[in-house]
Order: sequence, then C-alpha cells, then structure tokens
Amino acid sequence: MSLYDFIVENGKITVKRNLKGLKGYKRVFAGEIFLEHGKELFFRIEEPYYSAGKRYGWTPPISLGINEQALFYAKRKKLKLCVFVGDGKDRYYEADPDTWIRFARQHNSIEKHGNTRLYIMQFSPKYFRTVLVAT
Repeated sequence: MSLYDFIVENGKITVKRNLKGLKGYKRVFAGEIFLEHGKELFFRIEEPYYSAGKRYGWTPPISLGINEQALFYAKRKKLKLCVFVGDGKDRYYEADPDTWIRFARQHNSIEKHGNTRLYIMQFSPKYFRTVLVAT
C-alpha cells in the first residue's frame, strides 16, 4: 500500500495521504488521547477556538490549542503535530512544535483551563500546512 494516493480529475492531479491502517502508540496527556506514528503526533480538536481573534486581535480570528504536556513531548521527540479538526476526516493540519511554542510565548497566548496549560496558536496557512487524506 502506498503512503500517498494520486488522483487525476479533469487534468488536475491531487495528492492525498493514505492513512488507512495507520498504527502507532497511544499517548495520553492531561486526559487527551494522541496517536504517535513515526515522526508525527496525531490528535483531534472538537472545534477551533473561535473567539481567539477577538481576545488576541488576530486576523484570521480562529486558533487552535494544545496542552503543554503534549506540545513539549512532541518538541522533545522532534515530532510534527498533526491536528484533525471537528468531524473532518479528509484533511489534517500539520504544525511544528517549536513554532507553536514560539508563537504562544510571543503573543502571550498561554491559557490555563483547570489544571491544564494550553498553548494557543492562530489557525493560518502561515503556521499550519494542510494535508489532504484519501477517504
């Protein structure tokens, strides 16, 4: 099985990542479940942080957050962060942990929710790379 599917429609080639049968190690940080696969740490966020733009003055106004334990684990192990958002299965968004940490520190966007510290980063193509998934 190939890691990527190449789809040709109307003369346009689309490359999609094939995640069927993806196996890895389950990791739990602050009660959240992550999947470590090779040099990637996958997780799902139910919905973006829509009010971040208003709170921090960002455009586009949407952001994503990750708990501190998972973020620093990914940094230490040199893993890419791979985020599925909502119920979407056709794409995920890849980010670098060093960029996420630097962004949150520069914008003072580290928040405490209960006993968990969340690092918040603006959801923008400048910081996240979209990876299409073959479904």
